[in-house]
Amino acid sequence: MSDPNDVLVNAVMEAYRRIERLVLVSLGSSIWLLIVSQVNPTLSGEKPTPKPDLPFGLSGDVPAVWLALIALSAYFVSGVLIILYYQKSREILDCLRLRNPELFEAVSAFPSFATLSSVPRLVVFLALGGLGILAICLLYRAPEDFWKGLWAGVFLSSPYLVLFFIGFWDGVREETQRKKSKSS
Repeated sequence: MSDPNDVLVNAVMEAYRRIERLVLVSLGSSIWLLIVSQVNPTLSGEKPTPKPDLPFGLSGDVPAVWLALIALSAYFVSGVLIILYYQKSREILDCLRLRNPELFEAVSAFPSFATLSSVPRLVVFLALGGLGILAICLLYRAPEDFWKGLWAGVFLSSPYLVLFFIGFWDGVREETQRKKSKSS
């Protein structure tokens, strides 16, 4: 039978790997949206869009609207999944901290996006959210559509803004635990 600590460590490592992959998907989706907003700002068929290479050697002429919807969906869904994996890894780490503090310290030293100190992690969350908001605002170029684009951007970037607040709260919590452990 497996050691419960090994199971917890493996679960945390898998969560870290998935978070890193999802951050890359989010970054790629937001950069793709920035490219589409510059190449074809109205998402009409008037300007050519980059043709994607489809699997199995197929090539397709996909309308810009569909490309943007796919990128927006990937951006939003990966943000939601990052929240779920981030929260679950924090729960497992709390359990590991109580069971085996030495193992907790070893897992916390693993080089991963999720184990960065709080300031760089918060900057990444804000950057991912900001890239999405910027890309969506660029799609709404008309001055009368600015507020509509801003609110759409805030809505679609909301998982990253929630991650920022969760990460901020975790940073505050870690700092208070560190101060408690130093004082005792």
